[in-house]
Amino acid sequence: IKMGCNVSSHVSTNESDTPIIGNIVNAVPNLPLIVPNTCTYGSKITMDQLKTARTEFWSTRTEGHADIWLTLQAASEAILNSDLSLATALLEASNIKLPNGSLSSCYDETGFEYKVPTYCYVLPVDAVANECPTTDNSFAKINQLEISGSPRRGTGTPINNVKIRINPGDYNLTIKEGVTDTDTILMLKQIIYAETMNEAKNSGTLNIGSETSSSKDEENQLGRSTVANTSSNTRQIPVCTMDAQRIMFLGRELKNNEVLNKIGVDNVKVIQVFLRPQKK
Repeated sequence: IKMGCNVSSHVSTNESDTPIIGNIVNAVPNLPLIVPNTCTYGSKITMDQLKTARTEFWSTRTEGHADIWLTLQAASEAILNSDLSLATALLEASNIKLPNGSLSSCYDETGFEYKVPTYCYVLPVDAVANECPTTDNSFAKINQLEISGSPRRGTGTPINNVKIRINPGDYNLTIKEGVTDTDTILMLKQIIYAETMNEAKNSGTLNIGSETSSSKDEENQLGRSTVANTSSNTRQIPVCTMDAQRIMFLGRELKNNEVLNKIGVDNVKVIQVFLRPQKK
């Protein structure tokens, strides 16, 4: 069973079929993202089948712009993880407008309309739970990973001056040295954590409620790179604990085991780090 409209379409045209992008797109209202509490799929569906249906939808998008579909997928996954702030930040970063406050009808800056079925970001009431987990929450597993001792230094080519943007706060950092192209995303998270900790301590702005007594040991073990603060000195430097980091690059969230040279990380493109809110 296929539910909802799954295609993208262009903004209305005039009689000569010339896209009226400028006036219409600018006139499209952009409402805050609103997520319904429930939805219906239309028939009973197991969680495994729901996961397959979502995967099939995202993998068969051919119209519109690929990077916008990737952003919409990342935003949908953020909503499923109850992270509305991340979903909103992703949409705003790609200039995606929501005239109804919903992903069911949204527009990119060129005037294309994208329609995402509600079941892609909301759990249907007619879904039947499975015993097996249906999502791969790599962040829940991060504390199970052995991160004691210094991480193995990459043997690849150094990547100097890696650009990082941290949100919320739109805080810019540059990792000047210590990253190689054979490092994994998990190793990059370790570097970001250790060096934002060092930077915050050196500037006297350290203020984080989730720090533990082992922070200093981890900082010493992981401090193999240098971060330059490119923001105003008066701003508080965010300390990016590993479990709080969600790393986005070229419109998608990166997994811990991905290697930098396989995904095109360099010293030109910016890596986005979105921080989960601290739990009270």
